[in-house]
Amino acid sequence: MQHLQLKFDTYYIAYLALGIIWGTNFLFMKWASAYITPFQIVFLRVLAGFIPVFDFVALIGVIVGLGVLGTGAAFIIYYVT
Repeated sequence: MQHLQLKFDTYYIAYLALGIIWGTNFLFMKWASAYITPFQIVFLRVLAGFIPVFDFVALIGVIVGLGVLGTGAAFIIYYVT
């Protein structure tokens, strides 16, 4: 029974930590909006999301040439024009 209680408490602590980490993101964005433009905030968020995904894909060896990177080129060209 003690093992079940310890596991249950660990889940609550992990859930609370996830909520704090996730929730502070919005607080940081609000603070950042006083100093930088919305476009810069979006760019930094996208960049912060892209870097770990790119690292993971490069780590497992999915990128061959520009196969994965080339798929975003059409979107970038569409967005710029």
